[in-house]
Amino acid sequence: MHEEAVTDLEATQTQSEAKKFQGQYSNAKREIDKLTKQIDEKELEEAALKSQLRSAKTASSAANLRAHKAQMLQSRTPGCVQVVS
Repeated sequence: MHEEAVTDLEATQTQSEAKKFQGQYSNAKREIDKLTKQIDEKELEEAALKSQLRSAKTASSAANLRAHKAQMLQSRTPGCVQVVS
């Protein structure tokens, strides 16, 4: 009978440990899912920012080209007063 009580106690402890590990596993899995979602969101945000940066660089480059072209045309036009900045 003593051995049966010890066996029952060990089984109870094993079940308790199994539930504890299952809870830890569930918590870890939830944390992984949460972090994975955050990574996905940050990657989307990064892609959007890179796109905005590319657009800004393109716009800036186009504005610089227009300004340069206007300056070149102004310097070639006879009788125009050049403004030196």
